[in-house]
Formats: sequence, C-alpha cells, structure tokens
Amino acid sequence: ASSGICSRGGDMERVSRKFCGLGGGSASARARAFEFVATSRTRGASRQHAYASRSSTGGRGGERERERGVVFVRSLVDATRSGGQTALTPCAVVKRGKVNLFEQSKNPIIYGGAVDRLEDGHERVGPGNPVFVSDWKNRLLGWGFFNPSSMYRVRVMEYVSSSSDFEEDLSHERISRFLYSRIRDACEAREKLGLPSSDTDVYRLINSEGDNLSGIVVDRMGKNLVVQSSGAWVQLFKQVILKALVEVAGGTEFIAWKTDLGILKKEGVADIDKDFELFKVDSNESGTVSFQNLSSSSEQGEDSFLPGDHEVVVRENSATYLVRLNMQKTGFYCDQRENRSFLRSLSKGKTCLDLCCYTGGFSIAAALGGATDVVGVDSSASAIAIAEENAKHNGVDAKFQAEDISKFMRRHIEQGKQWDVV
Repeated sequence: ASSGICSRGGDMERVSRKFCGLGGGSASARARAFEFVATSRTRGASRQHAYASRSSTGGRGGERERERGVVFVRSLVDATRSGGQTALTPCAVVKRGKVNLFEQSKNPIIYGGAVDRLEDGHERVGPGNPVFVSDWKNRLLGWGFFNPSSMYRVRVMEYVSSSSDFEEDLSHERISRFLYSRIRDACEAREKLGLPSSDTDVYRLINSEGDNLSGIVVDRMGKNLVVQSSGAWVQLFKQVILKALVEVAGGTEFIAWKTDLGILKKEGVADIDKDFELFKVDSNESGTVSFQNLSSSSEQGEDSFLPGDHEVVVRENSATYLVRLNMQKTGFYCDQRENRSFLRSLSKGKTCLDLCCYTGGFSIAAALGGATDVVGVDSSASAIAIAEENAKHNGVDAKFQAEDISKFMRRHIEQGKQWDVV
C-alpha cells in the first residue's frame, strides 16, 4: 500500500501498475487486486486513506490489521474465498469542490452534476440500488440509493460524520434493519408530539427528507396508512417497508400504496402499471403478518369491494373529515394541520374564500372558527362532492363550487366582490 500515491490523488489503476504488475491486465484481475482501507484516527482527527493491494494469485487473506483507530474496508463483497471473484462495492465519487455542500449541511440529495463518477466494481448499478459515497480523495462520506436515470443521483441515507455506529455493509439484511430503525424513529418522533391523540388521528408519519428517508411519504389516516412512493429504491424495498410499517405503527388495518408513474418513469422504473394498490393487513395467532392485495382480486362483481372506493373518516383538532384514499396525493393534506388550525383562530366574524379548496379542509376549519360566510372553489367535481359531505359531518354552513378558479376570480372582480380572508 502506498499512502503517498493515494494522498496525491492516485487511483487503483496506478497502484496496480506500481505494486501488482498487472499493467494492462483484465478488468476482473484489477478488481481482484484491491481492497480500499480507510483508517480513522481517534477523537475526531481526519481520516487517512490508503489502497491496500494484493496479488490476484497469491494475495494475503484474512482480516486487515487495525491501526490508529477504526479501519473501514470498502469492497469486501467476495463471491467465495476459494476461486471466487472479489467485486468492488459500488461507490459514487463526489466532485472536488462539491463535497462541503453535502457533508457539512448533510444534504439528503446529491444531484447528478455533483457526481464525478461511479466506481461500480464492473457491475451495472441499477435505479434504486445502494452505493457508498466518497469525496474525490476517496474519503468515505456515507451511503445512499443511487439512480443513474434521475437528477437525484444519490438519495443519501446516512453520513459517516453523523453516525455513531456506521456500518460498511450494503447487504439487503443490513439495509432492511436500517429502514426499520428509521421508520421506528419517525413513529417515536410523532409520539413525542402527542400523535395520535383523542382529537387527532390523521397526520404525516414519514415526511421524506424531513425524516431522512428521501423518496417516501407516509400519512396515517386512523387505522389506515397511505404510502406515496416517488423513489426507485422505495419500489425495490416495498415488502420491507410494508412489514416495518405494520410492526412499528400498530393497529394498522389497511395500507394504500400510491405511486406517481410519471416521476417513477423519470427514476428509471418502467415496469409499473398501477398507481394505486390497497393491501389488507392480516395476522395470525402466532403474530405472522401477511398482506392481501385487494387491487389484484380477479372477482369484481357488481357489489364487490373496489379498492379505489376505500373511504375513511378521520379526526383533526376535533374536526372530522371524509377521505378517499385514491384521490390527489395521499387523499388529505396532512402537512397542513397547523395552518388549518391557524386559519381557524383568525376566522371569527370574517368572510372566507378558499381557492383550490380540494375536499374542504381549510373551509371547514374557517367555518368551525366562526366565519360568517365560507365559499370553497375547486375544479374537481369529485373533490367538491366530498367537501360538501365534510361540511355535513361537522354541522357547518359552507358553500362549495366546482369551477376553474381563474374564471371564478375574474367574474367576482368584475362584480366588486371581496372577502376578509382568502
């Protein structure tokens, strides 16, 4: 190994020519010649890195000797020790000058323009597969889900500098444990906020980058969960996510899985033809959990249950709302709870116009806050129908109109109509 060569930006090819005599040998021979060793000094000192080379025919085996702290080894994916080929673990290398944008701010997304290259170990890395992330000096930064088709080139899951127990392991088992832990952390964060509560059982359980899970949003709707998938990795780990949600978020009866087909096509996922699936959660006496995909049922008689018709009634700050799970986004804008509460606090004695009202969330909040006149406008007739149902559920007087808001506003501007709160 030569830390001198590597510290001057030397790469595997140069080290192989210098120390292994491989010259212009085959790619597989060069791949077998290396293990990347990163040694970490204790008490926050900067990590030093070196390439450790070994002969492809008689190289040293066994564990690398630990020195000066923690030794990180990248590229330890051996098919077998006897006759098997050692493949390099994939690593996305961040361009020089771009590292601080991500390492210091812990940005969860590395864009394509910031990635210099992918060291893939001569195996193609498909959309959503895990990779390590390093800087241009080959210093390990973390790991995330890589996507060669997306402008979101790496969705970072974990940075070395912010983890006390970083594992250099991208196996399916390890990532499954990691995702379970992140989902559990998200649930515990909501519990600390008092959610769910006696007057609120609808809220955002996982908020994508906000919960360090870029590409997935999960909303809790009473005893139902709605997953919104917008990342290739989410589709790859679908079964892992479903199982973790059931185990961590107790009392779940149904899980709706929603995918944005347009976004996923941009993510390089082309083999999905359904944008909505509904899973019924079943568990036996031994606690084994299974999922019945109601969307795949072949028996659709006249009176049979249609997954797209699945409606639930939820509570938010004592107000009740009817939610149809297969409508826009996750069916209800859970992330607007505090804004609806704020509007409710300032609506007493006021007239209120709710534009793009969807299913009437803000309109109902204003009416419950004592607004004297509430009008909601939306171009979707189906959304307006549910908004009218929500007004009945809450015993308030609110008028709703299915119309394009531009036409609505132009007409009322000509009439000189005004509202106190818009």
